Amino acid sequence: MTSLRFHQIYPHQKMPVLAKDFQVVAPKRAELFCHPFKEAKNAGCYFFSPIDFEFKLSEQQLQLRVKKDDGNFKLWDISITDESSNNNFILLSDISEQKSNACLSQYRQRIAKEKVPDFINVDSFGFYEVMVNVFLEKDSQQVFLQIWLGGVLETEQSESIFIKHPSNVLSDSGFICLDGIIDSSKWKGWMAVVIKPTDKECWVKVSSEQPLCQIIGIPTPISSLETFSAENVETDIFMKPIQWHLFDETYNRKPGKYQRELLEKR
Repeated sequence: MTSLRFHQIYPHQKMPVLAKDFQVVAPKRAELFCHPFKEAKNAGCYFFSPIDFEFKLSEQQLQLRVKKDDGNFKLWDISITDESSNNNFILLSDISEQKSNACLSQYRQRIAKEKVPDFINVDSFGFYEVMVNVFLEKDSQQVFLQIWLGGVLETEQSESIFIKHPSNVLSDSGFICLDGIIDSSKWKGWMAVVIKPTDKECWVKVSSEQPLCQIIGIPTPISSLETFSAENVETDIFMKPIQWHLFDETYNRKPGKYQRELLEKR
């Protein structure tokens, strides 16, 4: 058995929970008699979206909306064209300028004490501001949404994590969480999941209170979960995603930093 550690970066992020401790609506017969059902449902941990938001997919566009602090909605209309796109963001400042300013002030105070490349302006850069990013695929004209998990994950050395859609959580989510396997000893960047809309012509809600994804350990099952609140996160943990990604000008060089490093070690 192995332990999973979650270091909260975004202070309003709901903490992950062990799947076995999260109450979901499930068929009574399955809960009583179906061990395979329970084994899948209770494996690993559930993680949550950092924000509540909604999307609506049609043949021509993807609409996004979030409720702001003042009670009004902010809307985005993203046209689906034959061009690829990966810079359609929901920022924390789109939802709450107060939370954004408070978070950025705390982040910048920590970052200013560290060595920062000349091309990064600590006083103006929006560290950890991106909550959601929308990707449009050129060839297939498919739409994907990347959602930050609000923190840093760590496992034991030589262990990996398997990210998947929550098993046997009975809700018509309107999207599917895409599978991913990550060696967390080598991946030091933003920890996010990618979802693909499955419903069209209706508003789909992504709730910060409902499991967004399920993370299980491979090859060793996750038996315990440690969580660290934002104010208790060590500086080296806080800085790792920034140093690994933003401070590295070669990060986006194909086929991507993580894949390059894996290939170099083989």
